[in-house]
Amino acid sequence: MTTKHHDGFALWPTNTNSHWNAYRVGPKKDIIGELYEAFKLKHGLHFGLYYSLFEWDHPLYKFDKENNFTTRAYVNHVMLPQLKEIVQRYKPEYIWADGDWDTGYEYWRSEDFLAWLYTQSPVRDDVVVNDRWGIGTACKHGDVKTCGIDRFNPHMVEPFKWENAMTIDRHSWGYRKNADISDYYSTHQLVELLVETVSNGGNILMNIGPDADGSIPEVFIQRLTEIGKWLRVNGEAIYSTKPWKVQKDLINPNIRYTQKVGVVYAILMKWPNKLIIELHSPIVTANTKIFLLGYDREIVWQPIPNQPYGLQILLINNYMNHPKDFTWVFKMFYVE
Repeated sequence: MTTKHHDGFALWPTNTNSHWNAYRVGPKKDIIGELYEAFKLKHGLHFGLYYSLFEWDHPLYKFDKENNFTTRAYVNHVMLPQLKEIVQRYKPEYIWADGDWDTGYEYWRSEDFLAWLYTQSPVRDDVVVNDRWGIGTACKHGDVKTCGIDRFNPHMVEPFKWENAMTIDRHSWGYRKNADISDYYSTHQLVELLVETVSNGGNILMNIGPDADGSIPEVFIQRLTEIGKWLRVNGEAIYSTKPWKVQKDLINPNIRYTQKVGVVYAILMKWPNKLIIELHSPIVTANTKIFLLGYDREIVWQPIPNQPYGLQILLINNYMNHPKDFTWVFKMFYVE
């Protein structure tokens, strides 16, 4: 949730700004506070907040910029107090910093804030942050790395936790009343992007833009609801998983893999036209068992003939009628 974007309008009653926040003007509500209270009622959800370090038009920021950032009037009187406010009031478990690209971390006093966050703040034992804390910090510092760019997607496993921060509207992070339906990713495309990201060890952040009165446009509601339905059936192949020994099948590019202890998931991105699915990466054992998530019986399979590894899944009538809307997940035990 955006607490404050680059325009400086705060969605909580900040002590640093008595007139330019949602509690004083507009809805006259503590929007962040209401969301925080709603999250506390939902078991298993983790509360994260976005915060823009800089403001386009704040006079103190302009003053510091004109002084080549040798002064820190904006940081000391606005930015740091606001960051500490949202941490102390709303206890986010993820702080997503942005708007840091004008200058280095020394001006932003990033080290001072992060030292306080990790050692003295009320979330010190649980919080994580991204890597946007000043020029030179991207892809080097932070618990979750975006490498300083939106839609970061290395298409491979990295030696760090990374995040693909993207937006369902291909062209905007905000609401566009003139957007065409073709401007939005389809649910199938979003699920494929989710699967690719997670199979490579990343997080995905799917942004939506509310309209002027705070309503969520129907196209976003539809996309998120459909993704939620898919995750209710297939989420165990996403949540708490790690990359497997290969992320994409050795021969079939429409198959992605994730794993948990003792289990490997093969995620089929496109349903085949033939009656056999071949997985070329797993090595089967005498105890191999396979299930299709959402289907309550064991799947019929056999080794690929004349091959040292791989298996064939036979698409018999019992589960040919399984919903084939997006992607499908085979859960495999005792494969190597």
